[in-house]
Amino acid sequence: MIAYMNDDTAKTDNTSKTEDTLETDSEVLIVTSKNELLSFGYIYDNIGKEVVYEGQTYSLSKHGIRYIYPLMFLGFPASPSICPAIKPRKPVWKTTLGELTLIISDIP
Repeated sequence: MIAYMNDDTAKTDNTSKTEDTLETDSEVLIVTSKNELLSFGYIYDNIGKEVVYEGQTYSLSKHGIRYIYPLMFLGFPASPSICPAIKPRKPVWKTTLGELTLIISDIP
């Protein structure tokens, strides 16, 4: 379950987020599982948004890129030297503990 909150309203959504629920920067996303937190990090539009997981607030600094298998029907030959390389990366998060700002680059 995902709950979207901003200064005026709170909305619960069991399917997926919509554009009208996340259009301002003052919103906070509350997630209830680690899988939701991890999937939030692979969406480009979530950069700079805050997410709360187990009482801790995280801010997405850099979105992640999942591994994409090179497919032959994309118009490129199957040769790795010619096919464009899309390098996967994990999302980068920021969180604050007291006076410390932590940068998290891997959530196992």
